[in-house]
Amino acid sequence: MKYRAVINYLDRVKPTREICSSLGISDRTLRRWATRYRREGYNGLMSKSKAPKRVHNKLAEDDEILVIDAKLRNPAAGARRLSYILLDETGQEFNYRTVHRVIERNGLHTEIKPKKVDCKRFERKHPDSLWHLRRN
Repeated sequence: MKYRAVINYLDRVKPTREICSSLGISDRTLRRWATRYRREGYNGLMSKSKAPKRVHNKLAEDDEILVIDAKLRNPAAGARRLSYILLDETGQEFNYRTVHRVIERNGLHTEIKPKKVDCKRFERKHPDSLWHLRRN
């Protein structure tokens, strides 16, 4: 499909608008295909992955293992506390968000609910005998 469209465009067999409308693409896309065809040949028309070729900020496997080990040793610790623990143990700084992502990705996230604390009620015999003030 792309190949035929580019050949028709380069050989001027059909008008550009007709080629674009039959494929449902813009003329800019057709020109881009033609440029890639001139530069790379038929292989230039193949679909290319839009994913980055390499990830610069990816955490090394060794570091991920350190985070997992720290979480297994301290199951009640959250991401922030684990990042401080890792700083003390390894001397290497880990962002707590990175630690949290590693924990989530490996299924080690446990949510510990705080214990319920009974609220304290204040009652007086007479109205206006107890006032509460709030500071801003």
